[in-house]
Amino acid sequence: MKRTHQNKIALLMGCLLAVSALASCGGGDTTSVDTSADTASVGTTAPAETETTRLTADLPEADYEGYVFRVGHWEHPGWESRACHDIYAEAENGDTINDAVYMRNIAVFDRFNFSISLENVPFDELVTRVKNAVAAGDDAYDIAYLRLYEQKNLVAGGYFVDFNDIPNIDLSKPWWDAGCIESLTVDGKLYLAASSINYSDENATAGILFNKQIAADYDMEDPYQLVRDGKWTMDKMKEMYTGVSKDVNGDGKMGGEDLWGFLGGTDVAACFYIGAGGTVVSRDQNGGLYDSLGNDRNFAIVEKVQSIMTDEDNFYNHHLGTQALEKTDDNQYRDLFSDGHGLFFWTRMDEVTTLRGMETDFGILPTPKYDEAQENYISFVSQHIMGLMSVPAAASNLERTGTILEALAAESYYTLTPAYYEVALKTKGSRDDASAEMLDTIFANRVYDLGEYFNFGSIFDSINTVCQNKSKGIASEYEKKASAFTKALNKWVEEIEGLE
Repeated sequence: MKRTHQNKIALLMGCLLAVSALASCGGGDTTSVDTSADTASVGTTAPAETETTRLTADLPEADYEGYVFRVGHWEHPGWESRACHDIYAEAENGDTINDAVYMRNIAVFDRFNFSISLENVPFDELVTRVKNAVAAGDDAYDIAYLRLYEQKNLVAGGYFVDFNDIPNIDLSKPWWDAGCIESLTVDGKLYLAASSINYSDENATAGILFNKQIAADYDMEDPYQLVRDGKWTMDKMKEMYTGVSKDVNGDGKMGGEDLWGFLGGTDVAACFYIGAGGTVVSRDQNGGLYDSLGNDRNFAIVEKVQSIMTDEDNFYNHHLGTQALEKTDDNQYRDLFSDGHGLFFWTRMDEVTTLRGMETDFGILPTPKYDEAQENYISFVSQHIMGLMSVPAAASNLERTGTILEALAAESYYTLTPAYYEVALKTKGSRDDASAEMLDTIFANRVYDLGEYFNFGSIFDSINTVCQNKSKGIASEYEKKASAFTKALNKWVEEIEGLE
């Protein structure tokens, strides 16, 4: 039995490497793209094709005697497409992701003699369950995935275990996301982590899609080449789409039957702000956190994003609606792009595979820069559809937990990660070699922003408000919130410093 599973894993890996090799040898434009980035911001991606020696997890031999490793994962009504698919698979079914998850689990199950149970729980209910279980000393879940929205107070309240204190986990290994570790470590403690076990953080990475037919109809500059040349900026993007918006039905208002330059949502504020190099919370030379929002460059970024999001003739905000078109749900918003009603479409990577059936070709682009002087394209990892791994403080056997997590992460790095990145996203999701190239650029510099995630003193609410209201100014709004922002941030840090 064990040899059969190992043979299947070897076969799966062979198929993935073959697909990767074919993609890398494709006949598309081979112009190089600068994907250099500070390693502290680089997200977990597929293993390098040139890697000749498989890294192994340094783990002890163990037999967990059929133990059921219990996972609690958030779910959101109406978001069935964003349900958890990377923890458990009942059997092989021919789907690349499902089969990679299944074979990964079987390999680790066989080695350590355990199984996994996955419980999907409404996001607000899961918070209550974790809090009550920890308060009662009840080891209800081995790991829990709550949305980042709900994790702020649990982190400071001592409800999670510091990953640095979990035996057998080696956070220096490539199957643990270095950018996440760097960004979310506070006072030397890490309570939330991203790893190769999951691809929800990859799915939550922001980008831009564009309708190739509309771009061709308007004889536009090649967006791919703009990216390669470092000229894909907010100003360039706006210049391109402003000439596209059109009142197709002639009713004098921009609605759902018309052609929009840019289809987006409230999320554009955060993703464009971070993508332009804007900061909210930064680290000093000693690793301490401080308010870094209040400076001229950050204010200028907000003002530029505001000019985009308040232009109701060209930008449609699906969370708010505009003119003749009411706000839409996620499916209606996606359909606007799929049905050809927009040139540019703000999205996260989860939509790339969802739009696989779209008849008109689309291309994939990174979030635009603030200006050409900006060194790298920056891709924000959005909190709305992502939950990071945490270990509840009531865990009864951290050595077992660490062994299982490290084994799953290491195996995932060589099975699930390439299945997601090379096959589901780059081969099946993208329509051309250039889009696959753009995905490398997107994933080369992913950023997790603590200030946006936890919204200390409601400071990021102010950025969202300003970006969507042309009568507001960021400098005055910041001045109103600065004291509360600093106080809330310092209090949160002090609570973490007080945790043992």
